[in-house]
Amino acid sequence: MPEHSNGKAMSQPHNMWHPDSEFWSANRAEHRFADGYELVAFDLPAANDYPAIIGWELFGGADYRTLVALGQAASLSEAKAACETSAGSSAGGSRTSAEGLKPPPLLTNEGSNSRELYPESD
Repeated sequence: MPEHSNGKAMSQPHNMWHPDSEFWSANRAEHRFADGYELVAFDLPAANDYPAIIGWELFGGADYRTLVALGQAASLSEAKAACETSAGSSAGGSRTSAEGLKPPPLLTNEGSNSRELYPESD
């Protein structure tokens, strides 16, 4: 059975977008699997001096843990479309690189404290 990037088994159909509970602080986040990739689209509210962001991430490789591409969009539906386009391009050999791009800050909840998963590194 396929696994989500968090290692948990997925029982939902792969070709449909589903809510993504990994983004617990998001206004909305969805993911799906296609062509050997995990596609993720999200709408994050402003937090900790970071602006609100709507974007997408494309993961591939073993257990869908390699960030292949990412980007921003004006709406969640545009984020999904851009992610699907990138997955199709990557599967066809024309890879959209994530090299040099910094993903948006994500927050994780550890007890009552939140922390960034992507802290600034200058």
